Amino acid sequence: MAWGKTSTNGVALQRDPGRECSRRLNKPNAPSYRRYSVKTPSALILVLGLLLSTRLAHASPPADGVTRVVRAEMASQQIPGLALLVARNGVPIRSEGYGLANVELNVPVKPETIFQSGSIGKQFTAAALLMLADAGKIGLDDPLSKYFASAPGWWNEVTIRELLSHTAGFTDYPKDFDLRKDYNEEQLLALIQSIPPAYPRAKVTPRIE
Repeated sequence: MAWGKTSTNGVALQRDPGRECSRRLNKPNAPSYRRYSVKTPSALILVLGLLLSTRLAHASPPADGVTRVVRAEMASQQIPGLALLVARNGVPIRSEGYGLANVELNVPVKPETIFQSGSIGKQFTAAALLMLADAGKIGLDDPLSKYFASAPGWWNEVTIRELLSHTAGFTDYPKDFDLRKDYNEEQLLALIQSIPPAYPRAKVTPRIE
């Protein structure tokens, strides 16, 4: 009667009844085996399926019209990375990241990536100030010292209106300003207060109505 057995190295063995009789003449207690290759199509298909699904999971989705436009603009303007959000009637219909959020560490952009707003915040700040002025909570001709008690003396002559029109006399960042550091509001205010005016105050004050 033929039967199978697996050895310690994982190779399947099968007893050969023909050889068993001849071998038992010399060594009665030594059963005879012959090797045969193991065919496991189910296991092979499972492994290949896992490998294929892993590759597909990490593969880039096919580029559609939006993706082609975004990538072309990124290449044209040398943009390392961006996050895209498309909404219809206030409901997001597409949220996707492109490129890198950190080129040095090779960190990809994701839809939830948080970016520093940079100069984009200026327009929102100006709009908020005008809304406060419209509500009567601040005056465009109020000096900065009215709202910053520790302000340097020359801020007494600087108005909110001049800040909005970029005619207040403030200069650029100091040379030792660390663009990679996350300053808090107190640190930024102290740094700005230490900067001297770039030029004497203008004689003519522009009007913003």
